[in-house]
Order: sequence, then C-alpha cells, then structure tokens
Amino acid sequence: MADLDGAVGVCLCQVSAKTDGASLRRAYLGTDVPDPDLAAAHRASAAVLTRAVHGQPVDDNIDLMMDRLCCFTSDLPQILGGSNLDHAMRWRGALLRNWSVWAWRLLWANLVAPLNETGTREDAVAVFVAGLPSVRVRQALRDDLPPTVDGNGGLQPVEHDLNDEVGQTGGWSVLQLLRLLAVGARRADEVDGLSREAFLRYDQTGMGPVWFRGWIDDHADIPLPDAARSLAIAMFNRAEKVSRDKMQWTRTGLRMPTRLRVVGDRLRLEGREGDAPASLRLDTFASVLLQLGVLDVSDDGMTWKQGPYGTEWSPGS
Repeated sequence: MADLDGAVGVCLCQVSAKTDGASLRRAYLGTDVPDPDLAAAHRASAAVLTRAVHGQPVDDNIDLMMDRLCCFTSDLPQILGGSNLDHAMRWRGALLRNWSVWAWRLLWANLVAPLNETGTREDAVAVFVAGLPSVRVRQALRDDLPPTVDGNGGLQPVEHDLNDEVGQTGGWSVLQLLRLLAVGARRADEVDGLSREAFLRYDQTGMGPVWFRGWIDDHADIPLPDAARSLAIAMFNRAEKVSRDKMQWTRTGLRMPTRLRVVGDRLRLEGREGDAPASLRLDTFASVLLQLGVLDVSDDGMTWKQGPYGTEWSPGS
C-alpha cells in the first residue's frame, strides 16, 4: 500500500498534473499529432462542453446541458466565437437529431412490449394505438404542437418541455413520442448550415426527420389511430428487413439478429428492447476531460468548473 501511495500519479484520476497527464493531453488535444483534424475536433468539443457545464451541478444530465447551450441559447454567438461556434453548430444538429433517434427507439420498445407474452403483430398493434385520440394527424402532429421557434427565429426547447412533461407522468406515451418526432420534422426547416448538415446527415437511410415530415403530409387527413396502425406495421416490416440484411452464418447455423422469435404463427420477444437515449458519449468525454485536468469540480464537489489545463488547449492557443 505504501508503494501504491507513492505512485498515485499512474492512476488516471490523478494523472493530470503528472508527466503522463501532459503526454495524454498532447496525444488527445495537441496540434502535432497523426490526425490533426480529430485533435481539432477534440479541442473544440472540449471548449464547448466546458462552457455548457460550467457552474452547473455535476449530477445534471450532460446531454441536456449541451442541448441548452448549443440549441437553445439565443446569445450563443456572443458566448462562443470562431471555430468554437462552428463546432457548437455541428453539435446542435447532432443533439437535435438524437431526440428523434430516441423517439424511434422508444416507439419500437413500446410496440413490441406486449410480445413479452407470445402474441401476433395484430395484438401488438392494437395495444400500440389503443390510447390515441380520434383526431386527424394534421391536428395532433401539426396544429396542436407548441411553437418551436420564437419571433426572432430562435429555437424553443420544446423537446425539453415534452421530456419534463413525461417526467411528471412516469413514461412516454405513443402520442407524446409521435409529437416528439413531429417536432424533429419541423426542425428540418429551422436549422441551416453546419447544423442542418449534421441534422440530416443520415436521413437517406429512411425514417429520418424529412421522411417523417412527408409521412405527416401523406396522412394529414387520416385519423391518428389509423395512421399509427399503418406506421406500426411499417416498423415491423422495416425491423424484419434490417434483421434479414444483417443475418449471417455462424458455427451453429444461420443467425438473424433480432429479439423477436417466431413461434408457429405468433411472435415472442426474448429479453427487452432498449429504450435509453442513443449515447452521444458526452458523459465519457466529460470524464476524460476531468482526468486530464481540462475540466474540474468545485471544492464541495457539487458543480463543474474549468480545470487548471482548460485554457492550455483552447482552440487558437
């Protein structure tokens, strides 16, 4: 134990002020590295993240803190400048996109949950649409949505409002998830430049924000339960296609990566479909920055602050 006490600098949580800490910062954030573009992205992301969490409670959700800064801060150009602002705009697109990705994951988990007990697609779809109001898609997913931009074109945190609303009721309903997707569909026309590029980068794979905007247009005058029923069937078909595309031969035979198993003419869900937000690795990134001394916490351990090496690796330094 005495030897370990004398070698505390080899522990990642204590390495920042030691020689290894300086080496790690150079490797991760330095300019003279094999991949300077990646290091530049690390530096810019570090600057943006540090600004997002500064003074905030350490137990708050880091994704939401980045969301508030990059997506819903009206004076962001004054807070961040130059390459930092450009990088925050890229993060804006990725963060907004992630709400829609999460909504699809939750919808799928909601759709197949009844199949924990063996059942049919029709059984699952019936449960899926059961609680939806008998209104037109136009009203539910367009007219009844709150404003998503203010009078100056600034984005309004509707995604956060929906999330807070769900926190009070204990879980996302199908209607709330469809509304979250509808907000994402609106965002396609509300972001531009670097944000739009990041937001729509993978839209060609289908079921992205532009696709869902088209789905709303195509079903605008159809009762929401009927439209949701056709969407649920499309989700089953897409899931089956994805599984078939990914199936492969193994030593034990043909493997199809799916939790839905066919039992005669029925289906059974083996395990549980994930419903957590798709990770943007911001928690891990914050942990790395803390270990490197770029981030730090207050003396009482309650809030974030800039670390002793936070300015050393700022873009332009």
